Amino acid sequence: MKAKDTLRSKDKSQFAGPVNPFQVSRWSGARPDETEEEAHARVQAMQDAVKTSKEIDQWLLEGKKALERRRRGVKILLLGVSSLLRCHRKV
Repeated sequence: MKAKDTLRSKDKSQFAGPVNPFQVSRWSGARPDETEEEAHARVQAMQDAVKTSKEIDQWLLEGKKALERRRRGVKILLLGVSSLLRCHRKV
């Protein structure tokens, strides 16, 4: 049984591979062989992506609010006797 356990532990370490970003609490995308310039470019690209994403979210929210305003419209209360009622009433 010990031989199987050692074999299993070797198999796990051998196939460690890249980390799944969905299993890590905060994934940075960094590679172990990354240079400082590459790291800086990656961080800058991530910051730009976050900024663009927030701008798109804001644009969508504004569009949704404008659509709601148009959908609500203006309600008008008409006072007085309807022309249909006048036609049917005998005066």
